[in-house]
Amino acid sequence: MPYADLLHLAALAMAGSCPKTVLEKSFTKFSDWENLFYASWYEGLLPYIYHSILKKKINIPDHLADFSNTVYRKHIIQHKILSAEIIRISMIFRAAEIKYAWIKGPVLASLFYSSPELRPSNDIDLLIKEIDLKNALKVLGKAGYLPFYTLTDSQQKIFNKYNKHTFLMQQKNKAVLELHTAVAAWEYFFRYPAQNIVDSSITVSFYNEKVSAPRAEDSLLISAIHGAMHAWDKIIWICDSAAIIKKIKNPDWNRIFNSVKNLPETKNALELCLALASGIFRSNLPEQAQKSVAVNSSLKNPVRRITERIARPGRRFNLKNRAKIYTALEPGAPGKILFFLRWMITPCIHDIETVSAGPFFFWIYSIIRIFRLTRLNMGKLLKKN
Repeated sequence: MPYADLLHLAALAMAGSCPKTVLEKSFTKFSDWENLFYASWYEGLLPYIYHSILKKKINIPDHLADFSNTVYRKHIIQHKILSAEIIRISMIFRAAEIKYAWIKGPVLASLFYSSPELRPSNDIDLLIKEIDLKNALKVLGKAGYLPFYTLTDSQQKIFNKYNKHTFLMQQKNKAVLELHTAVAAWEYFFRYPAQNIVDSSITVSFYNEKVSAPRAEDSLLISAIHGAMHAWDKIIWICDSAAIIKKIKNPDWNRIFNSVKNLPETKNALELCLALASGIFRSNLPEQAQKSVAVNSSLKNPVRRITERIARPGRRFNLKNRAKIYTALEPGAPGKILFFLRWMITPCIHDIETVSAGPFFFWIYSIIRIFRLTRLNMGKLLKKN
């Protein structure tokens, strides 16, 4: 079996779309471990695959066993640290009467995966209302969370306006927290009101403690937007969506589609997510969702590109492919042009050193970015997908 097929099978098993025994049987006649382990590390499936190999006592090359064991143990420890921080911060926010919802990461894994510790998480993501940002930063500071960077008040205002999330680190255990006031950054047109998610959040059990998380339908929308922002560049993100769909009992599909009815870019992102989950992970969609995906012609090229990338796992999309996926989700030529310009000139928000250097360097970097992006074929990007 080619390593790409085995990786795909592992993702199906992790999402609950096929029996794990099918995956474990496939290991016995497999030999291309080098490619499998590199690709699974990039795609976010290494802890799950390595755990399955340990369980079946499969022999693998020593250097790969050492590498995989190191990564595996690191993720298990990281999961414990992040989970403890989630519980601690939840208590702090409840005491401060700050409404919140944990998105992605360990809470998502605990709700939708049978072995949540095997779903890698490098940080924790907390969604709040923008009006609560100042108070949230204050209580987090008292809890040992400090920003990655030092900004003046005016720089912080610019950063919050465009980036929509603040990077914080716990000074003792080095846990990283992303404090979000929106689901997507300014440069992306994938919108969904954070206030709606926070206000409708539910209390869930997380390692025998109570924490707040989005409703399952909102978790699916967040997963769709997050995947679209990153051009679905890792299989684990599609796996998340498939796992959510698999676990949701009696999902309110009317609510899901009504919530994005007036948000065309977000609707396209959702339908791309559903197309990938059903096409690659065999997710069962209701007739309403199937029809919505089937009539959306703008999904054809993104689905093809993402499927082709998954057939060669471990390889990141280049800038051109990412741009083609982004613009395909924009309805109509004016929307594509506007998105491309916005994406092109957005200051280097993700480069913390540039942010700290001040607004002048934002725009210097943006000019450089424009020259990089003009190498793309604008005609092909903007044509009807």
